[in-house]
Amino acid sequence: GSLPQVEDQVVLSLTRDAKVSITQGEVTRELTDNLMAVLTEMAKNSPDKAVFIKADGQVPYEEVARLLSACTKAGIIKVGMVTDPAGAPKKGG
Repeated sequence: GSLPQVEDQVVLSLTRDAKVSITQGEVTRELTDNLMAVLTEMAKNSPDKAVFIKADGQVPYEEVARLLSACTKAGIIKVGMVTDPAGAPKKGG
């Protein structure tokens, strides 16, 4: 199977200070306060869209699990993890 186009990909990033941001294609915005609202809206509009969670290596697993369950609660069926190898060069620095 081929990977979905990057434009379609939704990535939830979890930083070490527990801030959540969402990236859709080229657009990134912070979600810390309205996370559930955005996720629910997204699940409603495109129920088969996959969401990927990318967590900082310093983030405790509980935070990641919380984000996972938020996705599930919002009705997002396909949730994947993106593991960031430590020290990987960031694209487009």
